[in-house]
Amino acid sequence: MLERRQTEGEDGAGLQLAPNATRLLRELGLEEELRACSLAPEVIEIRSWRDEAGWRVPLGSGLARRHGAPYLICHRGDVLALLRRRVQHEMMTGREVQGFAQGEGGVAAQCADGSAVEGDFLIGADGVHSCIRRQLFSQAGESVGSAHIAWRLQLEQGEAARAMRGRVCVWCGRGRHLVAYPLPETRRGRGRINIVAVMENPTCESGAATPGEEVIAAFGDWEAMRRLGEAGEVGGMASFSRLPWKKYHLSPGVFLPRWSHGRIGLLGDAAHPLLPFLAQGAGMALEDAFALADGLKRGDGLNGLDCAFRRKRIERLRRAIAFQGRLFHRRGVWGRLAWRPEARLLGRYFPEFLRNARLDWLYGGRRAKASG
Repeated sequence: MLERRQTEGEDGAGLQLAPNATRLLRELGLEEELRACSLAPEVIEIRSWRDEAGWRVPLGSGLARRHGAPYLICHRGDVLALLRRRVQHEMMTGREVQGFAQGEGGVAAQCADGSAVEGDFLIGADGVHSCIRRQLFSQAGESVGSAHIAWRLQLEQGEAARAMRGRVCVWCGRGRHLVAYPLPETRRGRGRINIVAVMENPTCESGAATPGEEVIAAFGDWEAMRRLGEAGEVGGMASFSRLPWKKYHLSPGVFLPRWSHGRIGLLGDAAHPLLPFLAQGAGMALEDAFALADGLKRGDGLNGLDCAFRRKRIERLRRAIAFQGRLFHRRGVWGRLAWRPEARLLGRYFPEFLRNARLDWLYGGRRAKASG
C-alpha cells in the first residue's frame, strides 16, 4: 500500500455508513469494533431553511432489521484505523505515485522520489483527481468539475452534540443544502458537530468562492443552525470553537467505459466520483473492494470491478443522486413538488413506505457477481 503523506494521519471528518456499507464491514468481522466507535442515528430530518418544515426519514432499529445491518455515524479516521489493522501488507508512507509502467509479467508504480514499487496488479484508490485514471484513460479520465462546491467544518460544542444525538439534520434551500450531525466521543470524533455545506456556484461580491462563515450565512438565519432542530438554544457563534473550513470542488463528471485495464484497476472516487446527496462515497468504495476481492478469488483478475452488476448499480445510484440533489436544492418540477404541504403530509404519515420505495435497492445491495 502506497500513501503519499508522510504519516497515516487522522483522515477526514464525519462519515455516514448506510446498511450496504456496514454489512460489508460485518463480513470482515469488524462490527463490534465499529459499533464501539460509532453512533446509530434514529432519523434523518430534512428541513426547509424557510420554515423548518420538511421530511423525516426513519433509521434506527427498524432499518437495521429490514436490511440486516445498521445505519451508523463515525469518524473517517476511526474506520480507516479498523481497516488498517486488518491489512496484512505494510503501508509505505511518503510515496506519491505519479504514474505506472505495465508489462506482461506485472506492473510498477512510479513514485515522485524516483523509486518504483512492483507488483502483480495496481489499484488506483487515489481519489477524484486520480493520476492513475488520467494515465490509463487519457482525456476520458480527466476530472470534470460540477457546479457544486462543498465546505467541511467541525464545531466543538458538547451540549449541542448531545442534543443532536440520534439525528442527522439537513437544511435545504434553493441551490444549497447543509448537513449537520454529532460525531461519537472517540479520540478522533471528540463529540463534535460535523457540518458539510454544499452550494451551487457560490460567489462573494468580489467574485471569489464564498469562504467559511459566509457559507452558513448564505443559507439563511443562523438561528436555524443554533436551534439544531428542537434542541433549544445552544448559544451564539462565539460559544463554538471552530476547526478550519476545508473547501472541495466536487467533480462527478467522470464516467468511464471500464474501471480496469490489464493489470490496472480503479476503486472508489478514482473510478466513479459521486456527489454527496445520498452519502454513498464510502459505501461504493467498500462495494468496489469486495467486488475486486471476489474476482481475484475466482481467478478473474480485475474483472470483478467491471462486472455488469457493478456498472448497473453505479449508474442507478447516479440517477438517484441527481434526483435527490433536485429535492435538496429545490430544483425542477420534483424539487418544487416535494416541498408542497401535500407532499410533506405524505412523508409525515408514511415515512417508512417512502424510504423503502426509494432506498431498498440501495441499502439492501448485494455483493457483485462477475457477469461480464
